Amino acid sequence: EADDARAQASALDRRIEAGDDPGPLAGIPIGVKDLADAKGFRTTR
Repeated sequence: EADDARAQASALDRRIEAGDDPGPLAGIPIGVKDLADAKGFRTTR
């Protein structure tokens, strides 16, 4: 996961350096909590 996050951050940096506007929320980390069970997804509660 860490390598994937670094790759995504590098790609975003390249877009910004090229003059692209990725939007106001680009690069902001978010947390997603599993509040409901869903078939095929592991939950932690």
